[in-house]
Amino acid sequence: ITGGPGHYPPCGYEPAAMQIAYGLQPLITAGNDGTGQTVVIVDAWGSPTATADFGVFSSTFGLPTGGFSDHNPFGANTGNTSWAGETTLDIEWSHAMAPGSNIALVRSVDNYDNNLQAAIQWALDNSLGNQISNSYGSYEYGNDAGSMQAWDDLNAEGATLGVSINFSTGDNGDFYRAVGAYTVSVPSDSPHATAVGGTSDFLNADYSMKFQTGWGTDLTRIAAPNGTNPPQIPLVCASTLAPGYCFYYGGGGGMSTFFAKPTWQSGLPGTGRQQPDISMTADPYTGVEIIYSYSHPGTYSVSVIGGTSASCPMFSGVWAIVNQKSMQIGRAHV
Repeated sequence: ITGGPGHYPPCGYEPAAMQIAYGLQPLITAGNDGTGQTVVIVDAWGSPTATADFGVFSSTFGLPTGGFSDHNPFGANTGNTSWAGETTLDIEWSHAMAPGSNIALVRSVDNYDNNLQAAIQWALDNSLGNQISNSYGSYEYGNDAGSMQAWDDLNAEGATLGVSINFSTGDNGDFYRAVGAYTVSVPSDSPHATAVGGTSDFLNADYSMKFQTGWGTDLTRIAAPNGTNPPQIPLVCASTLAPGYCFYYGGGGGMSTFFAKPTWQSGLPGTGRQQPDISMTADPYTGVEIIYSYSHPGTYSVSVIGGTSASCPMFSGVWAIVNQKSMQIGRAHV
């Protein structure tokens, strides 16, 4: 990272690029940068180098280096790196989109639903912030009704308090390839949550948006999967294979079979709660850069990462700007 600009992969978008692409730069320049707001990040275990990595990321990309707080109310193992990459992405890219906002990491003791819920509840009980970002989930197919209802009850409490609780919709599209059934992600299926999906974003040289697509990456088979693997002509792709076979990864979405369609989605087809509600950059091939040292503390590396784990904290940062402006004009948090 200290060797100057790189010329080889990884190569991803930097904060300034995304700020310009999404039209945030004029807002930030005018002081609408999330000041006075706090984006809460909930992650299991966190990262052992969260504070240091946040500081280096911020200084590298010209962002404010202060405003980060690390909360461990349940005594999580701070040396566990299972979710360190996720944590790094979450804290850095919520900050990238709302550089004036405070970022508060809340460490769950592990990645079980009840403990992740406890971390969100702790943030609500302590009025930690008006937007809570959660880049995790399972799938509705195979989930139990009690767990899904518990998530919705918690999200409803947040909504009552004026806190936006945001969840990634997952990176498996309609989940058919992943689980053999068309389903959606939990807890983003909750009608009281904001479900954040993914896009592929292509920028012009000045970082303005050239075009966007919904993120869905297909692979084309160029050789047979057995024998000597000779090239296949014509190439094999989805038209000649079972549904989902060529699908690789993409933004999660679809209709819940557990939650009924809320009134605010009355204009959409189907009978169940639809997701995503909104989408932002997630495709790893048009991904964002993170800076981290959790694998070798004190030695910093740059990687490019994507997934709806990127879009959710980015959106949460944007929402901090929305709430800042809402407070300026004398309205409640939205």
